[in-house]
Order: sequence, then structure tokens, then C-alpha cells
Amino acid sequence: MLTRVFLAGLTACLTCAAAGAADVAPMPAVSADFSIESTPLELAPRCASEFVAGRLIAMLDAYNSGRAHTFALFFRKHAQLHPYAGLTGAQVGVRGSTRAGGVVGRTLIERFVSVRHQLGDGWTITRLLPPLGTDAPAEMTVYGASLRMRRGTNPLKPDGVKIVVNCSSGAVMTWIGPGP
Repeated sequence: MLTRVFLAGLTACLTCAAAGAADVAPMPAVSADFSIESTPLELAPRCASEFVAGRLIAMLDAYNSGRAHTFALFFRKHAQLHPYAGLTGAQVGVRGSTRAGGVVGRTLIERFVSVRHQLGDGWTITRLLPPLGTDAPAEMTVYGASLRMRRGTNPLKPDGVKIVVNCSSGAVMTWIGPGP
């Protein structure tokens, strides 16, 4: 499990990003009360909770600081990002998406982050929920996470996301959420 000392240092390091929208301070990538739930499963190294938590925190730091290309590199080449479930790609600021409410591929993921950062969006992870059950998946693992969000300058209620991780590379295959 990640230690509080590690998290405190990581939080201090990650909250120094520049704001997107005028007069909107960036959100931290990880909350001070961040927790990782336990799992009875022995997961592959790149699907282990500590590994996934570190990558998600780095991803959210990139998202919150507007480093769109870096954020997109955490995804597989043709991965899917379905942010703000229920909204079309055009409604979240990305034309050319191929799925309702989602974007497919690193190029469109990068475009989404660029647009949303300029509008002041931010996501902070508060809890990571690893898979439960009796058999550890070999190829991919589905994680849940709780996020505090801001869309533009409006704080939104905390919401959950589902993240499918490839266990051989550690890359995100599919990201669903948060809600609108």
C-alpha cells in the first residue's frame, strides 16, 4: 500500500501545475485522504493496486495541468475515453469523436484534455477500488475510482469512474466517467 509520506510528497509535487481557465486554481491530482481499498487477488505487476494508483495520479496531474499529450500517452493507441457520460463529443468540446459521449484514440483524447483544461476542468482522485473476486484476470483488470471534479468553474458532486487497465503494459484501454 502507498504510504502517507509518499502521498504527502507526491501531493505537494503535483499541485504546482498552472491553472487552465482564467482565475481558476488547478485541482490537485490526489486528495490528502486518498485511499486504496484492499483486494484478495494477486494481480499482475502492472495491474497491481500500487502501480495503477501511481499511474492514475500521474495521469490526473497531467490532466489538471493541461499536459494533454502526456495524459494521452497513458492510454493504448486506440483506447476509449468516455468522460462526462451522456454528453456527445461535441458537447465536451471534441468534434470528430466516433462514439456518443466518448473519444477514441490518443489524438482525440489529447484534444479533449486540451479543450477541457482551457475551460478550467479538474479531477482529483480520492479512492481507488481494485477488482474483487476469486480469480485474478491475466490480460486486463477493471478498477473503480472516486473523483472530485470541477467542470469549468463549477464544482460537481463527487463521482465514480471505471478504468480498464492492460496488465502487460499498464496502459489504460477504456476510461468511463465521470458523469456530467
